[in-house]
Amino acid sequence: MTRTLRLCTQHFEATSMLFFALMAGCILSAGAQTPDAPIPPTKPKWSAEQIEQTFKLADSNGDGSIAREEAQRFPAVLKRFEQVDTNKDGVISRAEWEAALKQ
Repeated sequence: MTRTLRLCTQHFEATSMLFFALMAGCILSAGAQTPDAPIPPTKPKWSAEQIEQTFKLADSNGDGSIAREEAQRFPAVLKRFEQVDTNKDGVISRAEWEAALKQ
């Protein structure tokens, strides 16, 4: 019984030391960051070319808008259809598509 107790105690001590070392590392690294450091500018997620290509892909009939039926092929578009169709006319225009991708 004492051998089992000794092994459990050693495991607990080793685990505790690892936990405290990790916590100390997290605390020290958080303190190293300066809140006044400038945030670097981010580049747009989508280029104009990518926006154009994805719109053409989704606009399968080429009429210049994406109807709900066309969006059926793209679950991510269908899921956000109401949100992207800002003027609520039932289709996503090129301008609405671009605005959504720039968010």
